[in-house]
This record gives sequence, structure tokens and C-alpha cells, in this order.
Amino acid sequence: MTKPFSPDYVSRRRPLAAYVASGALAFVVAVAAAAPPAAASTSITVTMTASSTSVEAGQSVTLTASASRNMSGTGQYLEVYDQTGGRVLVACGSGTTCTTTVTQPSASTRTYRAQAAKSTTASGVTAQSGALTVTWTDRPATDPVMVAAGDIACDPADPNFGGTSSSTCQMAATANLIKQINPSYLLPI
Repeated sequence: MTKPFSPDYVSRRRPLAAYVASGALAFVVAVAAAAPPAAASTSITVTMTASSTSVEAGQSVTLTASASRNMSGTGQYLEVYDQTGGRVLVACGSGTTCTTTVTQPSASTRTYRAQAAKSTTASGVTAQSGALTVTWTDRPATDPVMVAAGDIACDPADPNFGGTSSSTCQMAATANLIKQINPSYLLPI
């Protein structure tokens, strides 16, 4: 039996064979395998974002690594990598985001990046984001302290000028109290 050539075999990527028949004998003259289907793109791109890139020492920053596709089934992990410390902070094997929170107790600058990796070693990195720098600054000094004082002095001719009366001429006591408070600002009234 002879099977005729048909372009339909090629369009549906089925194997194609040409048969030659003569009487009871049939021979396969040529066999062409179908081309394999195009492989789905497995490349992954990653990005890194931060809730803030400049905060006071002691404050937290949330870092989020994002991937262009779900990491499930890729054999890879989406990671947040601390370039300054040289270590992976968190690795996620599924989903398109991976998040962690970082903080520094004193003023410092650290650099982070997102990466896709087959393992948590540098040789396993398949994609990485650009560097993202977070700066922790010194905390400002305590809030300024203001003291307002006025009309505390007595006439030197007043008999209570030396502060002998608890109800009048208390400039020395007031001055000592102001000194004890150690204000940033003194407002005379």
C-alpha cells in the first residue's frame, strides 16, 4: 500500500516517510523526523527594590527581589544577596518575589542585589539585578530643649536681693535651675 506525500505531515510536525511499493513489497525510501517544538524561554530577569534607600540607624528597610517568571519548576532560587557582607540573606524557590527586612544599628552603607541562582554559590548565579545601595545615617541628637524665663531679677536695693525670701528675688535659684536643665536655647521673657 502506498501512502502519498502530504504537506499536512510537515505542518503538524509529524514524522514524514516516503514509501515505494511494487507488488507485495514495500520499501521505506526516506524518513524525516519532525522538528522538536521550540523550547519555552527559560531566561529569567531579576530586579531589586527597597522601601527606602536612606534611613536613620536602627530603622528597618524592606528589600524585595522580583523575577520575570515564577521560580517554581525552574530549579533555581530567587535570592536577596548582600554584596557588602558577601552572603545570601533569603532564597525563595517559588513565586515571583522574595522579601526580607534589614537594619543596621549604626551609620553605615550596604549594597544589595537580586539574583536567580541554581545554588547559593556564586558559580550558580544565572541572572542578577543592578546594585542597590542603602544608607543608614546617624540619628540626630536629642530634641532641642528650650527654657523661657523672665522677670526674675530684683533691684539690688531690695532687702530680699540676696534670695533670702522664698517668694521674691529668686534670680539665683532660677539661674541654678536653668543651669541644671542645660537648655539648647534660653528665651528671655
